Amino acid sequence: MAKQQAAWGVDIGQCALKALRCTVGADGQVTALGFDYIEYPKPLSQPDARPEETVREALEQFLSRNKVRGDKVAISVSGQSGLARFFRPPATEPKLLPSIVKYEAKQQIPFQIDEVVWDWQQLGGYLDDGQLTDAEVGLLAMKREAVYRAMQPFLDAGVEVDIIQLSPIATYNMICHDVLGELPAPESVDPENPPPYTMVISIGTESTDVVISNGLRLWLRNIAIGGNHFTKQLAREMKLTHAKAEHLKLNSRQAEDPKAVFSAMRPVFADLSDELVRSLNYFRSIDRNATFSNTILLGNASKLPGLRQYLEQQLEQPISRFEKFENLAGAEVVGQKTFSEHLRAFAPCYGLCVQALDKSAMTTNLLPEEFVVEKIVRAKKPWVLGAVAMVMVGLAVQHAMGSWYSYATSDGYTDANNKTWGGVKSKATAVSSRSGQFKSEDDKLKTELGHVNALGGELISGTTSRTQLMRVLSAISQVIPKDPRSQDMQVDPETLPFVDREEIFIDGFTQDQVEDLAEWFGEEVKLQFEEDLRELELVLGLRKPGEEVEAAAASAEDPNAPQGKGWSIRLSGHHYVNSTARAEAGLPTGRAFIRESLLNNLLNQEVIVAGEAYLLEDLGIVKPTIMMASPPTPTMVPGAKPKEDEAADPNAILEDDELSEADQFRKMQDAMGAGMKSGMGKMGGSGSGQSAAAEVTDGVEAIRTTFILMAAWMPKTEEEVKARKLARLEREKQAAEAAAAAAEDGTTPAEGG
Repeated sequence: MAKQQAAWGVDIGQCALKALRCTVGADGQVTALGFDYIEYPKPLSQPDARPEETVREALEQFLSRNKVRGDKVAISVSGQSGLARFFRPPATEPKLLPSIVKYEAKQQIPFQIDEVVWDWQQLGGYLDDGQLTDAEVGLLAMKREAVYRAMQPFLDAGVEVDIIQLSPIATYNMICHDVLGELPAPESVDPENPPPYTMVISIGTESTDVVISNGLRLWLRNIAIGGNHFTKQLAREMKLTHAKAEHLKLNSRQAEDPKAVFSAMRPVFADLSDELVRSLNYFRSIDRNATFSNTILLGNASKLPGLRQYLEQQLEQPISRFEKFENLAGAEVVGQKTFSEHLRAFAPCYGLCVQALDKSAMTTNLLPEEFVVEKIVRAKKPWVLGAVAMVMVGLAVQHAMGSWYSYATSDGYTDANNKTWGGVKSKATAVSSRSGQFKSEDDKLKTELGHVNALGGELISGTTSRTQLMRVLSAISQVIPKDPRSQDMQVDPETLPFVDREEIFIDGFTQDQVEDLAEWFGEEVKLQFEEDLRELELVLGLRKPGEEVEAAAASAEDPNAPQGKGWSIRLSGHHYVNSTARAEAGLPTGRAFIRESLLNNLLNQEVIVAGEAYLLEDLGIVKPTIMMASPPTPTMVPGAKPKEDEAADPNAILEDDELSEADQFRKMQDAMGAGMKSGMGKMGGSGSGQSAAAEVTDGVEAIRTTFILMAAWMPKTEEEVKARKLARLEREKQAAEAAAAAAEDGTTPAEGG
C-alpha cells in the first residue's frame, strides 16, 4: 500500500509558532495527524524582543518534538508583507490570458518585476463561444528580499519549504474548504443575484486581515490594528507594564473595575470598527448586488471580551461563534484542549495544509523559482545516478558480448561441420554480384518503359484535355437558368417583360490555370462561399432561421476542397429579375435570384454527360462563389430579332460521333460563345444588351443586375468522375441512414460539413 502524503502548515506569528500536520484519509477527507503551539516569551513587536533569535529557538523546539522529513511544508507570511490585487480581464481567448496578466503585473506591482516574486490565478469565469467571460484574476506579489527573510529560519534549520503563501490567502482556502460548502458552476450564476458572501475578520497581533468571498470572487484588505494595540492602549491609559496590561486585557471581566478597562480600550475598539465598516461599505460599492450570509471572527485576539458584541452593533450584522473546523477529521488532535483553546489561530495553518494536499481553491505559490528548480533536480538525482549505473553495466555487457560475437563471425571461425565464415562469405559475394547484374538490366528496361509511357501520355494528353473541357462546357450550359416562355425571340417585351423572365444571361466564360487551388480558395473566397451557402440552405429548408451550423470541414476531410494544380472558371453575366412587385411578393431578386437559381443549379442540378447523370462536383467543378453582384440598376435593353439559324446546342455537338474531336472542340467553342452572347440558348441579350447576330431596334426599359461567379475546376478523367460519383452516393446513403436512426431514437443527427 502506498504511503500517504502528509503536509505541515506552519504559521510563524508575532506571539507564537502554530503548526498543523494533516493528510488525506481513505474517505478523501482532510485528517489532522498532529499539531504544535509554541508561545514566545514576549511578542516579537516588543522593543526589547529579539525576533530572529526567538523564532530560531521556537523552530528548534518544534523540530525537536516533531518529524518533518518526508512531508510537504507550507509556510505563511503576513498579509502586510505582500501585495494582493484582483482585476477582471476583458473577454478573451484563454491562451491570451497569461500575456494580459503579465501586462497587468507590470502596471500594478510598484517595484521592478525582477525584484519581486509573483504568481497569479484565475477565479471563476466560463467559456462562451470560445471566449473566457466573467473571470477574475488574483495577482499576488512579494519583494524577493522579504521572501528570503521569511525562509531564512527554515533554511538555517535544514527544513525544505514547498509552499509560501500569504496568510489571508491561506485563510481563504480554509473558508472555501470548511465553510462555504459546494459552489455552483460559474456559468450558472446570475450576475444580478450572486451567491451570498462570507466576511472573515482575522485579528492578529499587529494587524487584521479582512477576507470577503463567496467562492467565486475574492476581496482582501489588511488593517494595521491588532490585538497588541489594545494592550498598548491599556498600558498607556492605566500606567501598566506590557505584561500586566496583557493579563488585564484577557481577564477584564474579573478586574476590580471592568468599565474602566473597557473605557481605556474604547479608542481602539472605535478605530477597528470604523475601518471594518469602511471596508464593508467599499466592497458593497464595487459589488452592489452583494449579500452576506455569515461573518466570522478568527485569531486569538478575537477572544477579547465584548469585542464580538461591539462589532455586531457597529457592522449591523450578526457575527457567528467559530467553535470548530467542520471538515477536519482526526478527533485525537482536534479534541485536545490546547488545540481547542487556540482553534481560531490555527485557521491559516489549516488553509496551508489544504493547499499542500491539493484541495485548495487558491494554488498560488510565492516560492522563488530557483528553489523549485533545485528541488526538482535534487529529486531526480537518485534516478539519474541509477540510470548512469545501468548504462555502465549495459556497456560492459555489450562489450563482452561484442567481443564474443566478433570472434564468432570472423573469417577464421570454424563450426562443427568444419565450415568457415570466409568460405560462406565468398559464395554469398558471388551470388550478390550476379543478382546485381540482373537488377541493373531490369532497371534499364524499366527506364525504357518509362520513356515509352511518357511519349504515349504526350500523344494522348491534348485529346484528353480537350475532351474534359468540352464536357465542362456542356455541363455548365445545362445548368444556366432558362425561361421556357422566352425561348422564342419573337416574344414581345410588352407581352413578357424582361423583369418577368426568370433567366440568366451569360456574357463571358474564361478559365485560368492555377498552380494551387487551395491558395485560390483563400479566406475571402471561402467566406463569400459559406455566406451564400448559408442563405441558400435557409431557402431550401436545410436549416431553420437562427439555427447554428458547424464550421466547414478541414481541407483534409472535405472531398470537394480545392487543392493542387487546376483551373479557375469565371462566368460573367446579368439578369433583369428585379421588379418591385416580385420583391414585395417575397420572391428572390438581385443577388438572391442568382443564388437561388444559377448557384443552386451549379451545386445541386444533375447534368447529362456521355449519357450518364452527374453533379458538377463529380466532374471536379467545386465551390461556385458569387464574387460580385451589382445593385439593381435601371437600363435600356435594345429590342432584337434572331436570325434564322439558332445557336448550336453544345451538348448535341459533344454527342455527335460523326465529328472528329478537333471539330467537336472548335464547334463547342463557337456554340458556347454564341450561346453566351444570346443568353445560352436563345435567351436574348449580351454584355452590352445586343447581339452581333441581331438587328438593333427601339430599346425597352428594365432593371439590370450584373454579376461575376467563379468556381474551381480540378480536371478528372472519366474513371475519376465515376469514382467521385460513387463516393458521393455512398456519403448520401450513410447520411440518410444516420438521419433515419436518429429519428427512431428521437434525437437530432449531427449536421454534416
